[in-house]
Amino acid sequence: MKKERIVQLEERVELLEKQLASTHQAMGKMFSFFGDNETKLETMRAILISSDICSVDDFEIMWDKIKGLVVKGEDVPINRGDFVRVSWKAYNVTEIGAVTGLVSSCDNESLLIGKGHLNMDSHLLGKTVKDSPIIFTESFPEGFPIEVMAGKKLNFTVTINKVKMKCKQEQTQH
Repeated sequence: MKKERIVQLEERVELLEKQLASTHQAMGKMFSFFGDNETKLETMRAILISSDICSVDDFEIMWDKIKGLVVKGEDVPINRGDFVRVSWKAYNVTEIGAVTGLVSSCDNESLLIGKGHLNMDSHLLGKTVKDSPIIFTESFPEGFPIEVMAGKKLNFTVTINKVKMKCKQEQTQH
C-alpha cells in the first residue's frame, strides 16, 4: 500500500512540476520585477493556489521535492537553514509594559532560518514544534520598512506549524 501511495505522489509531483514550469514560463518577465527568491516563491504560491492550478498541499509536495526538503519531527530543534512555517501575532507594548492591541499578524508564513525575518530567528533557533507558542518582545527602529511596526515595541506570539530541513543527500551534492 505504501509503495502505491509513493508512486501516486511521484506521478502527481511530475504533473505539478509540468504545470508549474508552464505557468512559470508564461509569467517569466513578471517575476523579474519581484525581489528575492522567497518573495518570488510566495508570489508563485499565491498565484498557483488562487487560480486553482494546485492546492496548498500540492504546492508544498512539489516544492519540497524540488528543494529536497523533509519534515522534521515535532521534537527536533530548529537549526540555521531550516524552512519553518509559522503563524504569528504582534501586539503593541506600552511604556509601562502592558500588552495592548493587535498590530499585525500572519498565518502559515514560510521562513528560512538565518535570514533574520522580523528578528524571529534568534527566538526560534533550538525550539521545536512542541515548544509552541513562543512569546517574545522585539523593538523596531523608527525607519523600519514595515510601517505599522516602525518605532514600536511589540510582543510576538509565534506558533511553529512545521519545520523542514534539506535532505542529507541533497546537502552533500552541493
